[in-house]
Amino acid sequence: MQATFTFCLSEAAQRAQMMATGQPVARKQTTTEDVPVDWLTSRFCNISPEGRISFDLTQATHISENGRIGSYSWNHVGPELDAQPASGLEALQTLTDAIVAECAKQSAAYAVRQAEIAEENKRRAVEEAQRQARWAEEKRVKDEADAIAKIAADAKEALKTAAIDAFVAASGDAMLIQQHEDGLLCRRTIIARMAGAAFDAAGLPAAVSRLTVCEDVDCPCRDYGVRCIPPEVYARWKAITGEPPAAELTVEFHSVRQCNGDGYYDDDEDRAGPVEYHAVVTIQSGPFEFVRRILL
Repeated sequence: MQATFTFCLSEAAQRAQMMATGQPVARKQTTTEDVPVDWLTSRFCNISPEGRISFDLTQATHISENGRIGSYSWNHVGPELDAQPASGLEALQTLTDAIVAECAKQSAAYAVRQAEIAEENKRRAVEEAQRQARWAEEKRVKDEADAIAKIAADAKEALKTAAIDAFVAASGDAMLIQQHEDGLLCRRTIIARMAGAAFDAAGLPAAVSRLTVCEDVDCPCRDYGVRCIPPEVYARWKAITGEPPAAELTVEFHSVRQCNGDGYYDDDEDRAGPVEYHAVVTIQSGPFEFVRRILL
């Protein structure tokens, strides 16, 4: 069965053929020859309405990532042949073999990539499961800690409420007791009274009413904690607290130079007042912790 074959040579194939024959060789060549019936199923086979058979081998065949022939390709085969074929049928066989080989190559590479992707997805799934397990454990631990903290907070709040009730009842102030029973006594008001009573019982003077200092390290006005104090300051502290102290106190001593005037930052030493010593006193009174700064 006669068929027309059209195929292309590469430039290297042209050059080699011309050197072998000494004659010009066209890049695009056409032959007419017999073709076995089996080749009529080739993807290159075209049959005209008039029944003429042709094989156009001048178009590249695109090979997709998965080793299939398609328009979206990772590689392609042809259309140029690297050697002069003996016939159009040989050109067809050469290109067909190349396509089959490239499809197999891409298919094998695709299978490897898919296996790698599956392994990576498995690894990520394991990591995600581990992350979820860690998150669940952390949440469980946190929920338990929060529950314990809430129980402790509720218990402490109950103690505070009981202490407030007891303080109001012991005050002997009928109006204050009635206001508390009516729920119209502000909590901060009664706590302030409880703090004042605790500090009065400990013999502490009134709190420092003014503290004007700078935060800038170059400012002569400052307020910083000290680990030791002068003897005369210590004597004043002991005169306040007594021997033994009237209450269990926690104290931090501070060396202070307050800003004169409006407290505006200035590195002039004249804007800083004389050195003062303050005691920041903490006293535990039942479930409450009260803090007062006093001048020594």
